[in-house]
Amino acid sequence: MSGTFEETKEILVPPGMLSFRELQTFKPEEREQYIRSVILDSLKNTKRGVTISELSKATHYNRITVARHLEHLVSVREAYRRQRNGITVFFKNGRLLNESDKLEIQIGDKIYSYYKLDNDEGSFIYIQEKTETPMRNQTTQGGIMIDIRDFHDFMKGLTQFGVAAGADQGGKP
Repeated sequence: MSGTFEETKEILVPPGMLSFRELQTFKPEEREQYIRSVILDSLKNTKRGVTISELSKATHYNRITVARHLEHLVSVREAYRRQRNGITVFFKNGRLLNESDKLEIQIGDKIYSYYKLDNDEGSFIYIQEKTETPMRNQTTQGGIMIDIRDFHDFMKGLTQFGVAAGADQGGKP
């Protein structure tokens, strides 16, 4: 999703967003990807964060649908949540400061995307594992964020583990 955004009750949603009824004509996988992209774009363009209720109202998607997609986005580290006065608020996870702060490599059928992100919590190295769908879209399978201050120790530990596991010999101990 890209383009101009309109404000709906302080939540920025993509203009021309399809209704849930229109989405019923999509294949289930396409519908899930569309809804997830709308939610992610709404998070990206609403800097103060959003609650499930606010996002449900702005998008006209069912609360359960919104909650499920937000939980998925948190699980693959594309979003994060914070408690504010007993209310859960969701945010898009970080922002690239420079275009050079990203790298993408393909190994077999997996695509690994590396990003340097900054958010309210600090600076992080964000690694995503992606696959390509039959429609030639990329789907995030998972992700990990490492505080940039801990990255050297993380890599040292990962290298030690990889050597012990035989990764330096093509997986053969």
